[in-house]
Amino acid sequence: HSRKGGILRTKPIIRLENDSHIAPFNESGDIQAYLPTGYKSEYPTVKKLFIENEGAFDFLKNLGLCHPDSFDEIIKFTLPKYHKEQGEQEIDDEEYFNDFEKVLTFFNETDSEKKKKDLISKLSDTLFILSNKDEVVMPKEIYLNDINLQQYFEGYDSASFVSKKLHDRFQGKRLKDFLKELGVREVPSHIKFNPDLSEKEKTRLRNNNYRTRDVDQYDFDLDGLENLLSHELNLEKSCILWNLILKSIESLSRWDAKSFFEGMYKWQYHSIHPETFDSAFLKTLKTTKW
Repeated sequence: HSRKGGILRTKPIIRLENDSHIAPFNESGDIQAYLPTGYKSEYPTVKKLFIENEGAFDFLKNLGLCHPDSFDEIIKFTLPKYHKEQGEQEIDDEEYFNDFEKVLTFFNETDSEKKKKDLISKLSDTLFILSNKDEVVMPKEIYLNDINLQQYFEGYDSASFVSKKLHDRFQGKRLKDFLKELGVREVPSHIKFNPDLSEKEKTRLRNNNYRTRDVDQYDFDLDGLENLLSHELNLEKSCILWNLILKSIESLSRWDAKSFFEGMYKWQYHSIHPETFDSAFLKTLKTTKW
């Protein structure tokens, strides 16, 4: 049964999962059928019945059959179905969960850090995470299905959470670690915007110094904060807000933690001059009872 020889290698002796028959290899020696995986593969795979027999399984392996390359299959067949440019595609729950299982299993079992990083990079801009609104969205557009986040965003329809269907289907640490690695939100988003500072405010920030031109200005808000503070808060929600703010900065350096609460105005006069100011959400926190 060597790769070069063996008449059976090019004869249609392999029954596939769809009950059709195919030769293990074509005349050029390229593999045409693969051993079954734990999920429904896009590649043609041997009917599972035939690998339940140890002798048949050994025969297939000696013939040169192997499992399909999971990474290759995910990149070529799975992720393109969820790209924005594909438009609205009808993908039923069974197909979606099979695709998710394929990706999650590869992520947790691969020994290749490079492939794992490549996968994370490609998924970051892919509409792949099922939300509580039964829509697939990009990881950065959705929050973990966490009780504290749900209470923080109560009554705020703009926030989306990872679907309970995903949690029910893929329970445990492996799902949460995967979602966090993809960039699914664990804390309220730190939203950057242009504050359109008044001339009076710019002059104050420059300490009345001259400028040739404005270079940049930006400010930050905290997603859902205005909604939360528009309602009367109890002790539990006050603690949730406090803990979510702390969680937002816990991994940051002292400098970055300070910058988290600041906006920035930059102007030019011979060189570039920066000046910080309290961010919009920090002003809100300072002036609102919570």
